[in-house]
Amino acid sequence: GRVAEARAALLEALALAQSIGARMPEWELRYALGRWELDHGDPAAAQPHWAAARALVTEIAARLPTADLRQSFLARPDVRALLGAEAQAR
Repeated sequence: GRVAEARAALLEALALAQSIGARMPEWELRYALGRWELDHGDPAAAQPHWAAARALVTEIAARLPTADLRQSFLARPDVRALLGAEAQAR
């Protein structure tokens, strides 16, 4: 049904983001997939998505040219939610 279609759409978008090296949408999609897994009763399946998303966020933040940009990026609500996602799943 629609639930399976939603997950399939996220996976398709993730594959596209990875194929073109689009790091920003990739981490956002990984976070969304983790949320999907958690919301559908599988917190263990969320963990690999969140771990990959955290690694991407760390990589993106490290490449930002100024401390102000890094702080701004890391302060985004979605980034903060991701960095707190591990605690939510426990």
